[in-house]
Amino acid sequence: MKKHKKTIKKAEGVSSNGTEKEKNWEEIAKRALADLENYRKQTEKRQQDLLHFANSGLLLDLLEIYDNFVLSLKFEDKNDSNFVQGVKHIVKQMECMFERAGVKRIETIGKEFDPTLHEAVEEKKEKGYEPGIIFEEIKGGYTLNDKLLRPAMVKVAK
Repeated sequence: MKKHKKTIKKAEGVSSNGTEKEKNWEEIAKRALADLENYRKQTEKRQQDLLHFANSGLLLDLLEIYDNFVLSLKFEDKNDSNFVQGVKHIVKQMECMFERAGVKRIETIGKEFDPTLHEAVEEKKEKGYEPGIIFEEIKGGYTLNDKLLRPAMVKVAK
């Protein structure tokens, strides 16, 4: 890029003394360099997006496993506290891994239903909730680097 800028500087010096034809060539060169710079920036953006979202399929699979671990803790056996502690440790490790990967949980309970983030599985009257407010989460939803990875499955007040 520095090489091209030097060429433009030389062209600017010539064009102030040069003909109309030289000025036209200078303008063409400037536009070509601007196009090249725009292309370079777009390519970098695409590469960054590819890196950020290349693992989304794997992360979705891991979220399913994570959900099953969390669900198993709802039915924990009080007699097997070592096993329960082990599962809790695995859940914590997975949460840290998701955080490092840019995965964030979508908030649901008490929030207004947003069809871009939530998937309504049921709509019914629920005491203490205004219409359109989520009162129960069936399955957690997640974003990956601020883009939807999996919508939250929710029940919404009518």
